[in-house]
Amino acid sequence: IQESVFSPDGARLATASFDGTVAVWDLDTSLAGGEVVPLFTLPHEAIVLGVAFSPDGQLLATAAGREGVIVWDAVTGEKLRTMDPGTNTNHVAFSPDGQYLTSVGFDAAINVWDPYSGQLIDRRANAHNTTIQTAAFNSDGTRLSSSGNDNTARIWEFSDGELGQNLFTFGGHTDTIG
Repeated sequence: IQESVFSPDGARLATASFDGTVAVWDLDTSLAGGEVVPLFTLPHEAIVLGVAFSPDGQLLATAAGREGVIVWDAVTGEKLRTMDPGTNTNHVAFSPDGQYLTSVGFDAAINVWDPYSGQLIDRRANAHNTTIQTAAFNSDGTRLSSSGNDNTARIWEFSDGELGQNLFTFGGHTDTIG
């Protein structure tokens, strides 16, 4: 398993794998001694490097390697849209209000999406010197962190779906920050 995340209500777990699938598990049934089988499995054409639930638990986004970003209905497992295919996406993260979805990957860019329409809102090319591994919002959605293969972590201003200036760059690591 590459990554696993709880749904906001804690009732489900999504697991992303190098086998090209994401499984969504019902924890109430599993933890009560019921049969441990996924509610549904989301097939991908490539390895899945990251997964994130929207804050309301209704959407699930996957960082699907060369497939880009895929947004799914987290209740039914229906594929809703694919964004940025061919970019080798490593990680996805929803903003705390659920209005925005960010993706990062091998192209060293930070992308900000409307997860409901699939529209690209903002793109910061060359946000790092090389592959970006992860991104995360702070609790009020005013900052975004990114980290990557250039051995740095960066903090960016974030407002109304747009990245602002790079506030801080943290160095000192001798290898990838993931």
